[in-house]
Amino acid sequence: LVPDINRSDLSFTIEDSKKIRFGLAKIKGLGKSVLGIVLERNQNGAYNSIGDFAVRAEPDKKALEALTESGALDNFCDNRLAVFQMLDAIKPDIKKLKDQRKKMAAAIDAKKAEAYREKAEATMGKLLAVKPDLDICENPLEKLLKERELLGDFVSGHPLDHYAVPSKLGAIEIGKALMMDSGRKISVTGIISDFRVRNRRADGANFGVFKIRDKTGEI
Repeated sequence: LVPDINRSDLSFTIEDSKKIRFGLAKIKGLGKSVLGIVLERNQNGAYNSIGDFAVRAEPDKKALEALTESGALDNFCDNRLAVFQMLDAIKPDIKKLKDQRKKMAAAIDAKKAEAYREKAEATMGKLLAVKPDLDICENPLEKLLKERELLGDFVSGHPLDHYAVPSKLGAIEIGKALMMDSGRKISVTGIISDFRVRNRRADGANFGVFKIRDKTGEI
């Protein structure tokens, strides 16, 4: 299961006795930087919205983007592109809120502290009111590729889910092909990645090298 801002721990956990839930710290590039997010949730309850999450956890730019593109905020809106494009509107206000809270805590004068409190409340109200534009169209393949980049694999789905199974195309699964003897002529289907152009030593002619992957393996 993809990471979930309200269900994931730092590491992997088991749900429903058989499903494995990604931990927030296992998202590429985040690590223990998400500890505060988990502690805030455990102490004060589940996050109710993206705005509520922003107000309470004060996530930085890197965390916001990684949590969005890995699927950790799908519980609030599963259109990840819409949420991602909304982030530009809330990042400055999260930074502003941090600053206002810091100044409020440091203020010695009661009037100044109250002024910063009012400013912080106004900023919080603005953050809580922001909503993603659901009219934005998301590319399913790009969504899954970014998910794989952050989680190391396709988790919420697979790009090949939208295509016929290999047997209907006169091909075999890559997992089965890998167990066959070498020298046999076979056909496989899959997603091409890591494409590179190289030069043949004999005459310098170009040729391509790539990996092809399906749900069962990679060649």
